[in-house]
Amino acid sequence: MSDLEDWMRGRIKRLSVGDPAARATLARLRAPNATLADPRLAALFEGLPLSDWELAHPEVGSDSEAAALAALRLYSSSVQRHAGQSDMAWSQAAALLASKGDNGAARGYTRVMRATTWSGLTRALRSLTALMAARGMGCDFARLAADLRQWRDLERRDAVRMAWARSWAYPPKKKETNK
Repeated sequence: MSDLEDWMRGRIKRLSVGDPAARATLARLRAPNATLADPRLAALFEGLPLSDWELAHPEVGSDSEAAALAALRLYSSSVQRHAGQSDMAWSQAAALLASKGDNGAARGYTRVMRATTWSGLTRALRSLTALMAARGMGCDFARLAADLRQWRDLERRDAVRMAWARSWAYPPKKKETNK
């Protein structure tokens, strides 16, 4: 588990308490113009683990910050639809839906995998996670944040896509009960 995943799990836990401050933060994250520059979101990003390079170059947008913001925005929309965090990768959850005959999940997966820009990727993930949430299925947003950080690195992008393809191809099997 990466440092970003640990940080994300802490933030998700903090946002899941349901108090008025957490609900207000989730609403701000769902806003179409939510950015790291929003002073009302600044406290949420305290302690975000940044690489040495990111710390040395504050003038450049940080991959860690962009990934964390994107994953938290997806999480906030999922919570609004009463889904939220689970231990399943987004691609496994989408594969599970597709295996049940949900063609929208298969199309959404294809759009995510074909995305070549950050905005295209986040738009495709937003659409797919909304579909998953509408079906009552969440995903592991902490792991997604770590994947998104790596996806932003062109040298790692294909490895991330390969990991997503593997989890799509081998979705979790239903547990059998002995009754």
